[in-house]
Amino acid sequence: MAITIKEHAVVDGFIKEKDNIKLNELKNEALEQLSEIELLKLTGLKVNLTKKQIELIVELLVKIEAYEQRKGWLFRTKRRTELLMKYT
Repeated sequence: MAITIKEHAVVDGFIKEKDNIKLNELKNEALEQLSEIELLKLTGLKVNLTKKQIELIVELLVKIEAYEQRKGWLFRTKRRTELLMKYT
């Protein structure tokens, strides 16, 4: 299930109101959650998050990385695809 425009706006607003330290903490939390998902998938255990929740984590991570690296839509598209293929 794709992320809606409203959810994109929420993620964008969430990122814009945070300072760099908070963004780094959010990025680390997202990476930690994704590594837990990967570990659960590798061990054959059920992931306790819905696909939509995983997509939102990926979207948050992608937008933070793009903001930090001053990258645009092409970077976000490639990175989002890479992460979604890996974690969903």
